[in-house]
Amino acid sequence: MGTNFYFKVKGVDQIAEQFKGLSPLIMDEMVDNLKYRLFDIHIGKTSAGWKPIFESQDYFKTMDELESFYEQHKETLVMEDEYGTEYTWEGLKERLFGWNPTGRSNVVNADSEGYNHNGSYYTDNRGYDWTKSIFC
Repeated sequence: MGTNFYFKVKGVDQIAEQFKGLSPLIMDEMVDNLKYRLFDIHIGKTSAGWKPIFESQDYFKTMDELESFYEQHKETLVMEDEYGTEYTWEGLKERLFGWNPTGRSNVVNADSEGYNHNGSYYTDNRGYDWTKSIFC
């Protein structure tokens, strides 16, 4: 079992309610999907026995880019896990970035077990495992 971590835009519920108010044809499930797709930016995941895996986004593809993204947008972001626990930047670094650094590597296993299709798994210049695939 693992834990997923996200950046969330502050005020997302108010933004979604404004969107919903545009038309009576906009249903709750559409708003929920919009909130998930536009406002939950998946950072990565921890799993027992594994190094953390980070999800490449349009916003960031390496740890350097992820840190830069946070610095540029920290006033508008909240960081939390899938259970609703909020983190400070330092707390996220400890809980996610520093998780099990000697664990099994997703990249090594993707290569050796044959599921690294089209190079979707890679290691950045700082040694963090990433995937271009969408996962939960």
